[in-house]
Amino acid sequence: MPLIIALMATLLMSALGAALVLTTSSDALIAANFRTAQEGVYAADAALERAMADLGTLSLTDLRRPRSSTGLRAEFEPWPMVRRSIWVKRSTC
Repeated sequence: MPLIIALMATLLMSALGAALVLTTSSDALIAANFRTAQEGVYAADAALERAMADLGTLSLTDLRRPRSSTGLRAEFEPWPMVRRSIWVKRSTC
């Protein structure tokens, strides 16, 4: 009879230990998920702040329509905020 009681106590302690390990590992996964989500929120906020700052430095002449010398087709001009090595075709009329 004492052997059965000892086995039952060991089984109970093993079940409690397994539950503790499961709870701890799931809590760690939840914390990692939350941290990743917060990093995404902070990155999006920083991108928005940067875009607002970049848009704040534009003047009305930067937003003008492309000029066409012939009246039929727009010229190739670099956008004001794009590096000069990258050319963007604005539009064809």
